[in-house]
Amino acid sequence: MSHERTVRQLMDELDHLFGFKTRLRQNKSGFFLEGPKGEIASIGDSSYSTLLSSRDQEAICENFGLDAALLGLNPRTD
Repeated sequence: MSHERTVRQLMDELDHLFGFKTRLRQNKSGFFLEGPKGEIASIGDSSYSTLLSSRDQEAICENFGLDAALLGLNPRTD
């Protein structure tokens, strides 16, 4: 089973599971998700409908200090 999600789906999941509301923002370098306290996770050229791989989702969760396992992902243990 694939764990790919669109950016919008990931944003909805973060809100549902963690109560962590994010906003999609854009700057000169590309798009990023901004957390409720100004935390930032870069997502490159991704927009709302872009599919994110499991690894991309894990990296976003790590940037926000959230447990990616709750998204049904298997984070690396290195």
